[in-house]
Amino acid sequence: MRSGQARTKGRSPEELDEALRAELADVLAHVLLMARHHGVDLEAEIDRKWMPWHPDRA
Repeated sequence: MRSGQARTKGRSPEELDEALRAELADVLAHVLLMARHHGVDLEAEIDRKWMPWHPDRA
């Protein structure tokens, strides 16, 4: 909706931004809960998967 790819259903840009922020918070919370439930160390996994390409690690 924010990018114009779907109908806004009468929502203002501010309402669309608020809805996006709320959905992102929901997604993050679910990921954190799943990681805890399955014993996944997210910090270690992010470090392993994403950080080798970080410019400060060259």
